[in-house]
Amino acid sequence: MLTAVHCETPSGTLNPIGLLGKLKKDLGVPLFYVDTVAGLGGAPVHMDEWNVDLMLGGSQKCLSCPPSMSMVGVSSAAWERMKEVNYQGYDAILPFRTVRTDGRCPYTPNWHGVAALYAGTQAIFKEGMDAAFARHEAVAAQCRAGLAELGIKLWTAPDAVNAPTVTAAMIPDGFTWPEWKEALRRHGLICTGSFGPMDGKVFRLGHMGTQAQPYLMEQALDAIAATLGK
Repeated sequence: MLTAVHCETPSGTLNPIGLLGKLKKDLGVPLFYVDTVAGLGGAPVHMDEWNVDLMLGGSQKCLSCPPSMSMVGVSSAAWERMKEVNYQGYDAILPFRTVRTDGRCPYTPNWHGVAALYAGTQAIFKEGMDAAFARHEAVAAQCRAGLAELGIKLWTAPDAVNAPTVTAAMIPDGFTWPEWKEALRRHGLICTGSFGPMDGKVFRLGHMGTQAQPYLMEQALDAIAATLGK
């Protein structure tokens, strides 16, 4: 199995899932599993075209729903492999294959989460997928341009594909991460740091789902400017 993350939030980048899917096909790798929790609804996702067999999504990011639901897209090849393995654990996916035809769920479903997820997806469909993607791209560009005007550098390399849903930027000189976080909080902006080699060096601004709005990004940039005394 080949695994990959579509929108890699700690670094604020998108990975080339289409190219990895071609590699999977060319090398004859049986299954390709992609995490698009922070991309689904905010960036194009083409499961069949990208040769993805298992695609993991989450309700709490671009779909703007409570953090209570996860979903997995499954290809026909993945279903067949599940039948061969016939795993029977409580977290098995195979028993869900017939839910829509026989109405029997393997366990008590989270109906409230399903209702919220339905509302979130309907909001995106009403807006239009292309419009939703364009909105995320526009707000991400607004974020990156605003940070540049304030003299804040991005973490990402010049040739990286920046994510439309989150931006990773360098903590300004003269601040430690705890100092920067608290200073932003005093100006009404709450953001997160990062992990591993980026810990203590990077702060991240999320602009996804219903928060991907120009006026909200303007408020965030104003808070950063005020923190820097600009």
